[in-house]
Amino acid sequence: VDDSGSMSQEQGNLAESFDAFIKKASEWESNFQVGVITTTVEFPEAGLLEGSPSFVSNANWEKFINNVLVGTNGSGHEQGLWAAKIALSSPLTDATETPCESDSDCGFFHVCANGLCGGKNRGFMREGAALELVFVSDEEDQSPESADEYLKFFKSLKGFDRPDLLHIHAIVGPAGGCDSNAGGAVAGHPYLELA
Repeated sequence: VDDSGSMSQEQGNLAESFDAFIKKASEWESNFQVGVITTTVEFPEAGLLEGSPSFVSNANWEKFINNVLVGTNGSGHEQGLWAAKIALSSPLTDATETPCESDSDCGFFHVCANGLCGGKNRGFMREGAALELVFVSDEEDQSPESADEYLKFFKSLKGFDRPDLLHIHAIVGPAGGCDSNAGGAVAGHPYLELA
């Protein structure tokens, strides 16, 4: 979710729409996990799942509304594709067998959870589950690599031979941009290309 200064109205709309999304997911009997990251890439916070809990499921979906309201104090240099790559990469996704009692037992970039050290985003991606990426922005993506490079990375997460396990969605401005009383958006070409 874009967390730049122009996104307040869009974040509110997204939070208000989530109830309808959840109702549809329950009709499909989906076993989902939904996490939120921002388009701001500033280390060491880049790619961290927002909120507490860091991702929601069927059991606690109502907490998503707090997670998606990421604020509008983020960078105006939106890099959603790069942020997604960071969020789904080591060290944030690491799972270890190293026992711990506190974060200080785990070293740099790892935290203690349920008695084991690991990355802050571990447990979000599940073996055999589809990965649905949804980019929400009113600006063009400014990530450093080409859209094709990000697509290769995302495909590698679920297997190049399993296209059914990866879907990319873009809630962004169309070609030529748009304006309405619900907000305006410039075209989100890289997001649209991936979707």
